[in-house]
Amino acid sequence: MGFETIALSEIYNCEITGIDISKDGINYAKKYNNNSKTNYISKVIDKNFLLNKKFDACYAIEFYPFTRTENLEFQKNIVSAIFKNLNIEAPLIIYHLDLN
Repeated sequence: MGFETIALSEIYNCEITGIDISKDGINYAKKYNNNSKTNYISKVIDKNFLLNKKFDACYAIEFYPFTRTENLEFQKNIVSAIFKNLNIEAPLIIYHLDLN
C-alpha cells in the first residue's frame, strides 16, 4: 500500500519502486502514498520474475513466499529470481515478523 515505499524515498531521497500482486494495494499506494520518486507495479513475483531494469537493493516486507509457505525450494526459486533483477552485490533484505 506504499507506506514503506514513500517513507524510504523521503528518508533516503532516492527513487523507489514498490511491487505487489494486489492491484488494489497498488492503486491505494498510487493514490495516497505517491511522490515524484515513487513508482508502483502490480506484478507476480515467481520463479520467472523479471523487470526491465536492475535495482540497487531489494527490501521485501512480509513477503508472501516466506509468510505463507515453508517450501524451501519454492523460496529459493523466488530469491534467485529477485537477484536477477538486482545489480551486482546489491543487497536483498527480507523483513518478516514472526511472533512464534
